[in-house]
Formats: sequence, C-alpha cells, structure tokens
Amino acid sequence: MNIRLRKLCAAAAVLIILCAIFSSCTAVQSAYTPSLYRVQSQNGASIYLFGSIHIGDQDTYPLPETVMNAYNDSGYLAVECDIIAYESDIAAVTQTAQAMMCEPGKRIYDYVGEENYNAAVQLLEAFDLYYEEFDYFLPVFWISMLGEIPLELSQLDTEKGIDRFFLQNAKEHNKPILEIESVQEQMQMQLNYSMSLQKLLFEQSLLNPTAQGLAMKLMYESWRQGNQSALTGEMDYELQDFIELYGEYEGGLYYEYYYELGEKRNIKMADTAELYLNEGKDVFYVVGAAHMGGKKGIISLLEQRGYTVEKIEYRN
Repeated sequence: MNIRLRKLCAAAAVLIILCAIFSSCTAVQSAYTPSLYRVQSQNGASIYLFGSIHIGDQDTYPLPETVMNAYNDSGYLAVECDIIAYESDIAAVTQTAQAMMCEPGKRIYDYVGEENYNAAVQLLEAFDLYYEEFDYFLPVFWISMLGEIPLELSQLDTEKGIDRFFLQNAKEHNKPILEIESVQEQMQMQLNYSMSLQKLLFEQSLLNPTAQGLAMKLMYESWRQGNQSALTGEMDYELQDFIELYGEYEGGLYYEYYYELGEKRNIKMADTAELYLNEGKDVFYVVGAAHMGGKKGIISLLEQRGYTVEKIEYRN
C-alpha cells in the first residue's frame, strides 16, 4: 500500500468516527453562518461578498435571513458562471464536449495506463455511470465523472448548490446577472492542466470514494459554519509547502493545480469585484468560499488594494 493510500485510509477512519459523532448529536443543530462580507471603497461604493458551495441538501434552504436580506438589497447578482444558461445552450455544450475529446487515434488508456483505466471502468460500472463512448474523452472528463461517485455517497446534490439557487431566483425576479468567468473558461483551465497533473488527479479520483464522500460532508459542514480556514486549506500553500508534503515531483504538480484553481482565479475575482465597485454597482457577489480566505484569497487581495472588508455578523 503506497503512502498516499495509507494516508487516505487513515483519514477515512477519522471521518467515519466524526460522522458517527455528528449523527449521534442530531438534537443539536450546528450554527448556520456561511461567510458573508461587505466590501466598501473610499468613495462609499459597496458590494456584498458571499462564499458559496456548489453542493447542498434539503437542509440548505431556506438560507439565513441575513444572507437573503443582503441579496434582496442588491441590484445585481454576480456568479462564477451562469450554469443554467450554459445547460440550455446546445452549441456551447457540444463545443465543450468536443474540446474534452482525445487526440485522433488515442483513447483514455493511452493517457492514464491500462491499470488505471480498468480500475476506473470497474468503479463507474458499479454505479451505472460507464459508457463505452467515455473511452474517447480526456482524463479531465473522467475526473468529473468519477467525482459523481463520492457526491452520490455524500447524499449532497449539485442541483441544490448555492450558485444554482441564486441564479434561479434572479431569473425568476429579473435581477441582472453578471458572470465573473464562464463555463468555457473554467473548462479551458482544466484542459490546460499538464497531462502529468491530469493523470495524478485521475489516480486520486480512484482512491476510496467513501472517504471522499465523507470529506464532502465535512466540507459542507465547514461551509455552513463559515469556517473559512477549513475551506481554504491547501489553496494557501506555497510551492515549498507542497514539496515538503508530497515530494518534488507530486508537490510540483499539486502546486500547479492549486495555482490554476485558486491563486490565478482569485486575482481575476478580486479584479472583477474592484471593477464593480468602481462602476458603483450594488452587487451580491457569489464565489466559492474557498476563494475568499487566506493570504492569497479575495478578501486579502481587496484589503491590500485599500478596500474595507467587514464580516457580517448573524443575528441570533
């Protein structure tokens, strides 16, 4: 058993114990205080910054009154991308699928190896998620499909994600929607991952889906409590931190991953928030909570630029 698998199995044992503790304490509801901030410029313009999570369950709604008041008081909704508009755009969906296809004459196993391929097929088949057509797609597509398994085990649902809720509400009430990124941009980011990184992420997707599902549950609970440090995690690490944890080769790949996923996007998110402030738009600005905290997060970036960031306290 390799080092990483031993670590994951150990983590799974801890997670199972924690989940047992949580389930034995159902009489006590955890605080529902997801991260909400007000950002204000020196000229008096302000926006709300709300840390979202892309999954949820039946207990996610209704959202706290404090959050809904901030949303209702805002003239615009800003989200990472308008996933609802994308899903109804057949041409865009087709274009994305084509971009994720293997090079002519190649199949997925040419990128990840026969052993990893067979393990992935077996895992997907166990959950009725495998189709032969998948063999023509790149590792980033398979990583997404394999991610559906721990999601199902967690009993959380992307259909109940925060972004989708606010998008549906804005469309129903004709609130203008602003896109910080686009689905195509997010997909291109993944396609730009080196093939070495794609293979590593593919291999990680195969390891103990039960533990991964429990980790999703704990991440969701951290979001409910507004536990920013737990959500930011490795996004705040430097290259040397990853090398010390995983060795030079894997450490370099993990740094590439978190730089593309976090640090690089955080800068654009901060730039866009600043643009809205300069334009005087009263925006309810919804981005993944993991992008907000830490020294590389949006809050720190905006504070460094002279903006005042105030955490909104919840009323009892």
